[in-house]
This record gives sequence, C-alpha cells and structure tokens, in this order.
Amino acid sequence: MDAWLTILISFLTSAGVTSGIMKLISSRVEHKHQKAIEAYKHELNAINEQQKFNYQRWITDFGLFTQKKHEAYAELYRLVLVADGSLEGLYGFRQVPSFDEYTKEDMKKHLLNLNIVEGFIPQLLEGWETSREECIRKIREYQTMIEFQKADRARTDASNYYLLNSVYLSETVEKITTEILTLLGHQYVFDYQSRVEHYSDETGRAERKQIKEKKPVLIKELKATIRKEMSVGYYSENPGIAPSDAGTKG
Repeated sequence: MDAWLTILISFLTSAGVTSGIMKLISSRVEHKHQKAIEAYKHELNAINEQQKFNYQRWITDFGLFTQKKHEAYAELYRLVLVADGSLEGLYGFRQVPSFDEYTKEDMKKHLLNLNIVEGFIPQLLEGWETSREECIRKIREYQTMIEFQKADRARTDASNYYLLNSVYLSETVEKITTEILTLLGHQYVFDYQSRVEHYSDETGRAERKQIKEKKPVLIKELKATIRKEMSVGYYSENPGIAPSDAGTKG
C-alpha cells in the first residue's frame, strides 16, 4: 500500500512539474511571437509613413514640374512666333517715309528714334547736302542690316530657350521645334543674301518657297501639340512623358 501511494504521489508531482514546464514554454513562445508581431507592425507603420512621405514628395515635385513645363511651353511658343514674325516682317508691304521733306536734323532725329548708335550717324549723313539720294540709299541699307540683326537675335533667343528648357519638353515638341528653328535658320540665310548681299539663285528661291509652305504647317502643329499636352488629359504616371511619347517607349 505504501508503495502504491509513493508511485501516485510521484506521478502527480511529475505531472505537475511537466504542466508547469509546458506552461512556461508556452508563455515564452507566446511572448516571443507577440514581440515578433509588434516588431512587424512597427516595420509596416514605418514603411507606410515612408510611402506617404514619398507620395507627397512625388505629388509636390510633379506639381512643380508641371508648372514649369507649362511655363516653358508658353514661352517657347511665344519666342517661335516672335522669331518667325521678325523674319516675315522683312518682306512684303512696308510703309516707310520718303524723306523728301526731311532736313539733315530731321533725319538725325529719325535715326536716333531707330536706336542707331549716335556716333555712327554722322557717317550715314555724310553728303546729305550734295547727294541726298545716295545718302538715303545708304541709310536704308543700314536700316535693313539692323532689322536683320534683330531678326537673327529673335531666332537665337528662341533657339537658346529651347535648348535650356528641353528637359521640360516632350519628344514630339522637341522634334517639331527643331524643324521650325532649322527652317528659320535657312530662311535667314536666304533672305540675308537677297536683301543685304543682293545675291540669289534659282535653287535658293525654290528652297525658300518650300520653307514658306512648310513653316506655317509646323507652327500650327506645334500649337496643337502644346494645347493637347497642357490639357487635363495630358497627365500620365510618368510626368516626364506625354501620352504621345509613352506609346513609343519600351
């Protein structure tokens, strides 16, 4: 009887110890899992916060990029029109005074109003009393040269602005603008040779005619493309790619 009692007590004691050990192990495992879960939650929160920050930064950057892009498009189109108008204004009907009733002093005031360097005016007016017609011819030629310089400066301004802001332009706008600026450069050469150097040939006249026909088409295409890209439907996932370009990439 004592033996059976000893065995029973030993069994119960052993079972109690085992149960305690199992509870301890279970508690530690649960604690470890809980810590892992908390760490995972913390990591997820950190990732979410970083994603929110990245998204907000992307929205801000995209807004600034879009604003600058719109400004660049508007200014580029304006400069292209100014450059084209400066060249076209050198031809066609132009109203200029005959200078028949001008005195030498009147002509000096006229030249000053044209922003001609005052120190050069005496050279232009040399011989006014003795050979007025020759003097007027010389003045008109000088005026023409000044106007060509202004036209060339307008073309250069458009070209420089295009190069400095090309990062904001889509490939389509870049391509059209490059073609227009190339045509303006060729037209300037032909017109300068004709009006200033008094030289022209059949080949040059034929090419200038082609330029006159092609240039308005390209300017109209540039305007339509800019309008399309600046509309609400322009925005895409990548702010650097317009819809017309996105389909050709990759």
